[in-house]
Amino acid sequence: MHPSTGRRESPQPPRMLAQMLRQLFADVLAANTTLDACVVIGWYAPALVVGADHASICVVKFAGYETVLASSPVAEALDRLQAGFASGPGVDAASTGDAQLSTDLSIDERWPEFGPTAVANHGTRSVLSVQLAAGGQHRAGAVLNLYAGPPDAFDETSRAMAEMLAAAAAVALGATRISERNANLELALQSNRDIGTAIGILMGLHRVTRPAAFTLLREASQRSRRKLRDIALAVIETGSFD
Repeated sequence: MHPSTGRRESPQPPRMLAQMLRQLFADVLAANTTLDACVVIGWYAPALVVGADHASICVVKFAGYETVLASSPVAEALDRLQAGFASGPGVDAASTGDAQLSTDLSIDERWPEFGPTAVANHGTRSVLSVQLAAGGQHRAGAVLNLYAGPPDAFDETSRAMAEMLAAAAAVALGATRISERNANLELALQSNRDIGTAIGILMGLHRVTRPAAFTLLREASQRSRRKLRDIALAVIETGSFD
């Protein structure tokens, strides 16, 4: 702890912190989904954010506020309180997109039910919540909650690190979208190649023009109610539409 403020210093030496950050970004970028990336961030958060005792990752869905990772039973219990009251720093961070910091829940008037209960039942007085991934029509929003027992546990360094973790989640989200877009593009290109090959085969078999061969392919697709690419693959493999 700092002798004059009582606030805990960074839990890791600078070199170790740099190593952890490198590994964090490597693990985030290796995640298969945005939610997986957010879970990775949740595991790293207590060691990286100055003052944090507990951390959790929650997603906000139509059905409510759900914990997908908790670093301790205390974090899970505090998340359940927010879900039960439908109110708290994590709920607000998810709905507004703005980081929520409470230096002392015992006197914070923003969450009159959650705050006093968190203090009385779990001895938690400091909370920092940041949005990790914005919710969309078909995607849940993810929120990082950081909890600490003493008041004033989080300072500007804590908030800066939490915001950096949010940025890491944004990078993962972008990488996931690019990966999905590239996969879809490759699938479309392969489909076009297969259709082109099938048209060439039909031109030779039926001695027709390219447009006429495509018409044959399209009509076979409509009759059988199968995708055009599936019909094309059948032509490539068997020389017929079956």
